[in-house]
Amino acid sequence: MDEGSGGLVMDINLQRFLILSLVMAILIVLLFIINAIFAKKIAANIRYFMWVVIMLGLLLPFRPTIGDGIIDIPDFTATLIEITEPQMPEIDSVITQELPEMPLETPEQGVEGRMGISFQMFAFIIWGTVATGIVWYHVFQYIRFQRSIKRWGELEEDTHTLELFEHVKQEMSLEGRKVKLVVCGFVTTSMLSGFLKPLILLPERNYDDDELELIFKHELIHYRRKDLWIKLLSVIAIAIHWFNPLVYLMNIALQIEGEASCDQKVLEMSDLKSRHFYAEVIIGMIGGRKLGMTTLATNFYGGKKGIKKRLEEIMVRTVPQKFISYMFLILIFILTIMSGSVFAMQTTYTVPNINEPIVEDNIEIFELAITVVGGGVVDRYYQLNDEIMRIYIVYSDETYRIEMDVINHAVIGLEFYRGVNDSDIDNDVQDTNEMPQTSEISSEQAVEIAMFVAPGRLVEVSRDWENGRPAWWIEIRYNGMVHEFYIDMETGAILDHEFEIDD
Repeated sequence: MDEGSGGLVMDINLQRFLILSLVMAILIVLLFIINAIFAKKIAANIRYFMWVVIMLGLLLPFRPTIGDGIIDIPDFTATLIEITEPQMPEIDSVITQELPEMPLETPEQGVEGRMGISFQMFAFIIWGTVATGIVWYHVFQYIRFQRSIKRWGELEEDTHTLELFEHVKQEMSLEGRKVKLVVCGFVTTSMLSGFLKPLILLPERNYDDDELELIFKHELIHYRRKDLWIKLLSVIAIAIHWFNPLVYLMNIALQIEGEASCDQKVLEMSDLKSRHFYAEVIIGMIGGRKLGMTTLATNFYGGKKGIKKRLEEIMVRTVPQKFISYMFLILIFILTIMSGSVFAMQTTYTVPNINEPIVEDNIEIFELAITVVGGGVVDRYYQLNDEIMRIYIVYSDETYRIEMDVINHAVIGLEFYRGVNDSDIDNDVQDTNEMPQTSEISSEQAVEIAMFVAPGRLVEVSRDWENGRPAWWIEIRYNGMVHEFYIDMETGAILDHEFEIDD
């Protein structure tokens, strides 16, 4: 795809990305409302899975649009190809310039070379820089934390503790899993860490068997559910949508519900006394300094923001309703899948009474024509035949007439006027069925056209035929590839372009 087309695609994708982030922000708010109203009727693990669905939706910034959308919004990129009918003065002079005489640009002197870096490209650079910085920050924190474990942590050697750990693993059908116990003096709460070599970290303190059993079950549930990988995906979601403040709230809710769902699983069928004891274990983890902590690890304590809610759910046993729980889970899943179809970008054109209607396939040709001129808007166009389209572009009080090959999207000719009258344009097209006549281009001009696409070393050029038309056959070696071009001798259009690895 050419640079001009790439610019339009970037514009459209940027808008769709921002719209999708907005839709997901609305879903985040909706889920907060659902949890606030139906918290006691929805199981903790379902609440957790709903946040996981939202997080996964954020990781898919582009998805297919189904139907015409529910809400129509304008496509702000359409200003590049808006059809207008401005009032213009009479013709003062006409300067004609055919394509072979046009100065050809090198890849380094494309659209950005004439117009400067676009807003979309600047926004993409800023977005990418911040996103990369967020990811690398968390990776750095994780690496530093793992190094601290290697330096200060010690493998648990108490036989009784290890036997109890193996017993809990067996009870949870995790026997044989290589999860190690490590005692760390710099952690204040038990946690699970390590993506490839998982470790359960224990603070340096004395534990009784009941306490250890609850801690082991809690962390092994995290291990079985792959919660560390969910945390990693959440970090990536934050990096992608770092400009969206609701994404940070989503991440906090995801972590809180992750811990609460583990509590619920550990306390299944537990009596009030066991629940009190479990709450005391959590409270016992409160306090102390957190040195070199990382987001990419579970946390038995979970922090002050979620501790109150967790303790309330532990102490006040409620029976969630399965129907309501799964109903909301399915609802959030469907809304996330359909989020790409909430808003539909509608491109609006003001079309004068000309002989051709606007069709979707013409947008790329219009945008390319505007790119050649350097800006402006399409005033009108004529389909001369199945292959050639004549487009009039108004830019800086001048009107440009460009003839485009609609099949290969190649520029055949360019004229520009200093001022123009509508009647002169209409009289300019005497017979829309006649093919524009142009003189045969030279081999040097054909090579220049091919070199614009592949600015390498010319190997051979010769006369040939392609699709029944006289053409220049050109072979160029460029970037380890052999490029073969067929350049139309009459129009200068690229009839065919093939390339393969240079042996």
